[in-house]
Amino acid sequence: MSSWKQYIVLWGRTEKCLKETTEEIRQMGTECHYFICDVGNREEVYQTAKAVREKVGDITILVNNAAVVHGKSLMDSDDDALLKSQHINTLGQFWTTKAFLPRMLELQNGHIVCLNSVLALSAIPGAIDYCTSKASAFAFMESLTLGLLDCPGVSATTVLPFHTSTEMFQGMRVRTLRPALPDCRVVGILAARHDGKGSQGLGASPVDSLRPAEPALGAQELPFSQGDIIPRFPNLFPPLKPETVARRTVEAVQLNQALLLLPWTMHALIILKSILPQAALEEIHKFSGTYTCMNTFKGRT
Repeated sequence: MSSWKQYIVLWGRTEKCLKETTEEIRQMGTECHYFICDVGNREEVYQTAKAVREKVGDITILVNNAAVVHGKSLMDSDDDALLKSQHINTLGQFWTTKAFLPRMLELQNGHIVCLNSVLALSAIPGAIDYCTSKASAFAFMESLTLGLLDCPGVSATTVLPFHTSTEMFQGMRVRTLRPALPDCRVVGILAARHDGKGSQGLGASPVDSLRPAEPALGAQELPFSQGDIIPRFPNLFPPLKPETVARRTVEAVQLNQALLLLPWTMHALIILKSILPQAALEEIHKFSGTYTCMNTFKGRT
């Protein structure tokens, strides 16, 4: 493997971004090429794949991570926008895989990687296009992975990360719910130190946070830091860094790991959805804040 020619080929619709990323990779000493391609366009994918083979060479690791999100309910969504999500997020993986998998099978050397989302397992309101496409892509990869079991040298990996600190879901906010005790000082819980000495600037300990407070300090909206999610339980479900997702994905490919959930606590979703009734799952959505998290969605600006 070490004697093989190594290079990276980037696809995308925006040439400016492709040029900048290609230059960054080249400065690190790695050969890199880019091609303008809309993966949602089947014929364009096949034509570009042919150009890649002719101008660069064979592709042995295919990473499908193209995705769009419109962040609207079904009735508020434009039909063309809904189709665009499915074409890029789901069907695009059909076309790229069909374009490159045959040569991988011939060489008995290849890996298909799908950068998916934990929303493939647990949908949220306000992102019906995205959740649907990700669930479809998950089923696609599950079927593909099983179909490759008898194909020597060719494997597949599906990555399901929690929210990652990028601009894709900019404006998305997780709201706290009003506790059973009216007007509880939820701010105290969020800002309290672990040493029990109270919160800086608030003078409230975790115990104080459960005492009645002024109405103004009741249930409130948690702002994001630079557009990122601050979950209701930040220590349990922190936003993921893109670098972390990238590193863990590479490790999963090296280990031929079929499924990777990030963080590992996301495995609880599979268990909960298997044993809890729908009514209980709905209450979990409301309690965690995911029920309304897309109300302030803006997306990339």
